[in-house]
Amino acid sequence: ILAGEVTAAIHGVDAAMQAREQFLARFSKLTFAQAGDLPTVCNLGQSVSDAVKALGFAKSNGEVRRVAEQNGLRLVVESEGGQEQVLLTPDEAREPLETVIKDKLNELSGDYYLKFGRKLARITAAR
Repeated sequence: ILAGEVTAAIHGVDAAMQAREQFLARFSKLTFAQAGDLPTVCNLGQSVSDAVKALGFAKSNGEVRRVAEQNGLRLVVESEGGQEQVLLTPDEAREPLETVIKDKLNELSGDYYLKFGRKLARITAAR
């Protein structure tokens, strides 16, 4: 905790948050695949915003847009080699999930997840 406060004081809150995420990604042994029951996204034809709302993670398109503007909307791929996260923009949130996955993940193999802030869902539809 103290290291985070020192980093925030010297480099700013954003840098401290990024350093914490990097630390957790590097040293955490748990993976999303090991998480218990996660909600799932099966319909890749719907927009990212519609998927987020259907999961109950957001109530409106405006809420999805705001979270995306704050870098809180991500696609995640987990494989044996680690985890890769890709930020989604507010414009990409309006696109079909299938299109965004193809464009952003370039057919990376592994387990796919949709992350909205601290909320997480597994993408289970056939790819």
